[in-house]
Amino acid sequence: MTDIRGNETWQRVEEHFRRLHEPQFGRPHRLLEITSGADASQVAVTGLVYDELDGLPRQVAYRLVDGELVPLGETSSSTRQPKLSPDGSRVLVLSDANEKGGGFKESVQHRR
Repeated sequence: MTDIRGNETWQRVEEHFRRLHEPQFGRPHRLLEITSGADASQVAVTGLVYDELDGLPRQVAYRLVDGELVPLGETSSSTRQPKLSPDGSRVLVLSDANEKGGGFKESVQHRR
């Protein structure tokens, strides 16, 4: 099998994807797993965050505050599937922080 990395076609395709994705590096790029509180006044989502073109994006749980996405907890690990408590005072997320082997565990990430 021939390695095509570095040839002209590869470079054109890589440059296309870099122009497309690079402005969003380190920021939520695609939102999913949207949830809201009982009265829909609070919203939490999971955002896919690319730091570079290589590899898979991190998943980061966010809370929507005054029109801005605010990360729930540390952003160097992955957090996902946010769930708001009935009174909206807490958000439960799955986090892989401090988990060996890439597993996820439940973690309360934010208090109002």
